[in-house]
Order: sequence, then C-alpha cells, then structure tokens
Amino acid sequence: MYTKDMKIIYLILIVIVVVVIFSLFNSESTFVYTKPTTTNTIIPKTEGTESLKDKFVDITIPTGSFSFAYLDLNSNQKFTINPDEEFYYASIFKLPVAVTVFKNLDSKKYTLQDKFTYLKEDYASGDGSLQYNKFDSDYTINQLLVYLLKESDNVAMNIFIREFGIDNIYQTALDLGTSKNFANNNTGKVSDGITMFKNIDTTNIISDESKTILYTYLTDTSFEDRIKPGLKNNSSLVHKIGTWPNTASFHDCGIVINDDYKYYICILTKDTNLKNAQELSTNLSQITENLY
Repeated sequence: MYTKDMKIIYLILIVIVVVVIFSLFNSESTFVYTKPTTTNTIIPKTEGTESLKDKFVDITIPTGSFSFAYLDLNSNQKFTINPDEEFYYASIFKLPVAVTVFKNLDSKKYTLQDKFTYLKEDYASGDGSLQYNKFDSDYTINQLLVYLLKESDNVAMNIFIREFGIDNIYQTALDLGTSKNFANNNTGKVSDGITMFKNIDTTNIISDESKTILYTYLTDTSFEDRIKPGLKNNSSLVHKIGTWPNTASFHDCGIVINDDYKYYICILTKDTNLKNAQELSTNLSQITENLY
C-alpha cells in the first residue's frame, strides 16, 4: 500500500516532469526541426573562359542532370558545364543522317527530286507524321529532308538509313568530329553536339548550297520551345532537338545567328522532365544572348 508520504513524493515528481516538458517546448534554446533538402549541393565542373564563370555558376535544374556548352569563334569565348557527363543523343543523330544525304547530293549521285519509297520496314512510331501515311508511297528526297528536320520524323530517318547505309552515316558522324561512342552508339558528351554544328558551319563537308538548304530546314521547326524563347527577336536558331523518354532526356543544340554575332550552343539533359528542360534551356540561352 502507498503511504501518505509516498503519494506526496509521486505528486512532486509528476509536477517536475510536467514543468521540464513545458520548458523544453517553450524555451528559445529548443531544438528546431529542419526539413531535409533535396537540393544538389555538388558544384558542377566547368571549363572555359574564366570571365564567364560568374554568369553561369548558379545555373541548376530541379531534377536530373545537364550539360551545357557555348562557343563563339569570333570572340574566342567558350564555356562548358559538366563537360564529362554522357548522354544518349536521341534524334540529334538525325543531323549526321541529313549531312550524309547532302554529301550524296553534292556528289551528284542523287538530286532533291529523286524519289524513295516508304516501305513497311521503315515504319516507326514517335516523332513525325509519315508514320500515318500509306506504305509503298513515294517521296522526293527534298520532301523526306523536310520531314526529317522540321518534324524530326523517324520514318524519314529509317528510309535514309536504308538507302544510304548506316555505316556511311557512322562515318559522316566521325567526319563531323564526333567521338566513336557517338558515331557508333549515339551516346556522347556535350562537346559532340557543339563540334558537329561547328564543323558543318566552318568546313566544306557539304557545299554552301547544301548548307543553305540544311539551315532552312533546321529553322522554325516543330520544336521551338527550348533554346529559342531565350533569344533576342532578331536572332535566329539553326538547331536539332532530341527527346528520349527512356532516359527522360530533352536536348537542344545548334547555331545562334544574329547580324552582329554568331555562336554555337548545346544543352543536354537527363532524368528530368520537359518543363524543367525548357526552363533550363531558355535560361541558358538568355544568359548567352546577354553576353552581346
């Protein structure tokens, strides 16, 4: 049985415990719960013109990862973020496909009006509208180039691969200065994208006439929602996008042309979503435009 003294002791202990608990929850020295953050605090690797570092150092993407490259041959300015990251390039591979076609046009083996047939084996879903057309339909090379570059059409790509040979396209990619990994596996670093556009623009891999046609078909495409919104109204964009759901990738690489300047730009992403990639690409293109 509890004695009267024991009851008094228990009551005192209970009062002490209540006072201590109350003090803990109301004292300024109480521990404060901090919600864990998912922000990636790893500082990205950068290379290039030192004076540009402050312009790009705070660029981030909410989810996933990205690489960025900028090159201006006239001012000799260049900058790269995450240069060693590798990405599946997706439909940007259609660029060496197109260059292979133009090389054959330049050599007079074919003309823009020559026709190829859409066979059942060429069918592919995804980007482009040719997939909805009838098999055994004929299209001129010029029509197929429009589908390939304006719509990023997968059927047009397969027709060209069948007609010109995948090995020749691999060789074109190497001739454009890409890595063997890009040429053989369509996987590479951001330098592969920049190098391709630079070499198309500055070398004689295709004729000036072919470049004019190529640039026309790579301008005002069905995909102007990444780099283009960040550009000035008087700047044009010659570019190729790539989208690959398997790696949640949304890329855009090309040439920005203004009456007063020209530069090459490439943005690759993975493990993200289209909205994040669009915002990142627009942000980066605004920063590069503001350099001029």
